[in-house]
Parts: sequence; C-alpha cells; structure tokens
Amino acid sequence: MTSNILSSVRTGRVLFSVLKKGANDNIVRLLDDALIHFANIIEESGRLSLHYAKGAGAAGGLGGAFLAFFPATLKSGIDVVLDAIRFEYFLAQADLVITGEGKSDAQTLSGKAPFGIQKRASAHGVPTMLISALIEDALLLRPYFTELHAIVDDDTSTSQSMAQPKKYLFKTVTRAMRTYMSVNKERD
Repeated sequence: MTSNILSSVRTGRVLFSVLKKGANDNIVRLLDDALIHFANIIEESGRLSLHYAKGAGAAGGLGGAFLAFFPATLKSGIDVVLDAIRFEYFLAQADLVITGEGKSDAQTLSGKAPFGIQKRASAHGVPTMLISALIEDALLLRPYFTELHAIVDDDTSTSQSMAQPKKYLFKTVTRAMRTYMSVNKERD
C-alpha cells in the first residue's frame, strides 16, 4: 500500500499526484476541498478518520473509499503483484533488476512499484537500476537505487521522447547498460 494519505487539512493540498495528471492549481484546490469534505462526512458518521489514514489517498482516494464503505484491508499493490508472480524465485537467479515509471520523484519512495521492487531486490542482495522518463529528487532516490537514468535529459526533451518513445527508451537503456557493465567489469 502506498503511504499516501487522503488529504492534508493543514496544507489544504491533495497529496496524490494530480499535478502529474495535468491538473492545475485551481483543480488541485477543488479536488482537495472535495476530498476534505468527503473525509469529514465519513468521520462525522462515526466510521473512521480518513484524513490521515495510511493508504487512503491511494488511487486518487479510492483506498479511502474502500476503507469507509467495505470491510477492506489495504495491501501494497506492488507486494500483491510481486507475490503473485513469485518474484523472489526470479530474484534468486538475477544479477540485476531494472525497474522504472513515467516520473520518479520523492513520491516513488511512498510505496510506488519501483520502490517495492527495489526493497525486495535489496533484501536478496540484487542491485536495482531505475530507468524513468523523468527523474526529480535524485538525491532522495539515489541511496535506494544502484543507478538512476532518465530518458529526458540534457540531450533529449520531453517532446522528443514523446514523439519517438521507442528510440529514446532504447538509447537510455543502452547507455544505462554500458555504464553498469563498465562499472561492474572494473569490480570483477
């Protein structure tokens, strides 16, 4: 489960990534007000307080809705998936794990798939490389991932990467693997 809470009454800001989805500040305020109102109604009904419930903000507030209206227990989505595919079995045979997402930032460390994958790999001593379209907050991410690689960089713009995703993903993965292999060749 992500550690995303539903909203923050103190800051008045939605804590899920609507800005990444194209929402502007006015829409963010409108959504936050609606989520705060929703959480207030649930709390006033005596069910539970969703304002700071861990995971209530997952999937844009869907986690909170499930907690409020169903006999639900929230679980980490990535953990459910990794268990279902027997990820540890494959980790036992892996020398490197490569993961990524569209945009990696501080929120990645709040239970997003790449972080869940990294935690499992790390527990098995397998290094994890992060390759994402955009990387923000690299200083926060670096301690967890062996290497960080962004498709959008000094040489590649967002519009270029969107126009030719296969080309720029291939370029980034090739560069990442060359870097990884050269560093690890020196270690051998």
